[in-house]
Amino acid sequence: LPNAMRLRGDLQYLAGCDQLAWVDVSALGDVCAFALCDPVAVSGVAPVSQYWPVVFSAAFSQTLSPARWRRIRWRFLRVHFQYLCAFDCPNDYDYFQITAGPLTLRQRLGSRASSPSCITEAVSKYTAVRP
Repeated sequence: LPNAMRLRGDLQYLAGCDQLAWVDVSALGDVCAFALCDPVAVSGVAPVSQYWPVVFSAAFSQTLSPARWRRIRWRFLRVHFQYLCAFDCPNDYDYFQITAGPLTLRQRLGSRASSPSCITEAVSKYTAVRP
């Protein structure tokens, strides 16, 4: 999007803003998402001091029981909505702990590193943040 300068500027600003906690959770099993893709970095606007987002996987094959994963694996929309459902073996990503638990997002996940397989290669040829 060549004219999305405001969006790219916002991404750049938020990625370098230490007052904000931002996580980007996806899963390789979710065909409706760009799994483990850092939206700031791939947009080519990552600031030198990038704090956010922390990018990691919901790891459906590890956080769901084998029986449940077999049942939903090929139901693509159901898999996509799994982020909003309970997990059999919750790990770092637990929708209910994040939204209704006792810790803030920063307390819960702020010190977590992005997944090693996080995609950070800039792919957009449009990187301007101002006209």
